[in-house]
Amino acid sequence: MSFSLEKLFEVTKISNEEYRGNEPLLKPSKASRGAYGGNIAAQALLVAIRSAGEGFTPHSLHSHFVRATKSDRVVVWKVKEINNGNNFKNRNLLAYQDGVITFIANVSLVKNNSHARQVKIYEEYQKKRAEKHADDDDDDDDTPPMAKPFGFQPPISGAGAQIPASELPLDTRFNFGALESRSPPEMDDLIITKYEDNIAPSERKLSLYIKLNLDSPIKDPAYQFVGMGVISDYYFLSRLARILRIPGIDMRNPVHYMSLSLDHIVYFHDSDFDVTKPLQLTFRAVRCANNRVLMEAEIYNDKGVHVVTIMQEGLVYFNGIEAEAKL
Repeated sequence: MSFSLEKLFEVTKISNEEYRGNEPLLKPSKASRGAYGGNIAAQALLVAIRSAGEGFTPHSLHSHFVRATKSDRVVVWKVKEINNGNNFKNRNLLAYQDGVITFIANVSLVKNNSHARQVKIYEEYQKKRAEKHADDDDDDDDTPPMAKPFGFQPPISGAGAQIPASELPLDTRFNFGALESRSPPEMDDLIITKYEDNIAPSERKLSLYIKLNLDSPIKDPAYQFVGMGVISDYYFLSRLARILRIPGIDMRNPVHYMSLSLDHIVYFHDSDFDVTKPLQLTFRAVRCANNRVLMEAEIYNDKGVHVVTIMQEGLVYFNGIEAEAKL
């Protein structure tokens, strides 16, 4: 199933302090009690971008799910401008339904968030500087030096991470709306991943590919971030039983226990991504205690560049199946 991000997520500006969604936010399934968390985060990002103005894109979202957001009515967003700098802006957003807050978020935005663009600027600077020196016998150079862009990232890892997306079948269990995923057999098979028994639960990583199927190409760059917001709350919280390697249950079943998201953090390390192309998502459970689990996920673009990190704490009730976990 494909759909239009613009139709589902666009908002109307009522004032500088208030925006209203044009359409209700969808649930992931009929059985779900509220709108899909990724859809809520996606619209929050759009409101922040619209409020910040041209040239600014998110570099982080910190949010909390306060109550279930109903899927039969639109969300009203109250926006507070925390800071308006030349290169950074900060927005506080409150999502309301029926006069009650259901979701709160702080979004920080930046003027430029493309490493590739910074490299291009540096290369052009070096080229002009070389040309100037070739044409000028005077060694004096009053042009301030420009530092070469610097960075590093974690390697792509996780069970099944080295299998190309083109070699994996479509995973129809978890696809909804425009979401399309492809999972390796390691996602469900405890036999071929027997080596994980000797790896600490917090170090067991899983990997899959995900993208969005849309009715038309994305023309407004803001909707790349909206799309990433949709992707950012995918099904990794429900994969905890797989990470714990609990035997005797069908790993292909996406529901083994009750879980819900408490908070949701997204770091946009780079803006060079296209949500309509396969993105590799790797994830692990960092900590589990007191019926809460902390999940960490990385998203890599189609060129293998680490563009997004996600941190999410969820409430989980295993109902006894955790007794067989491989710890």
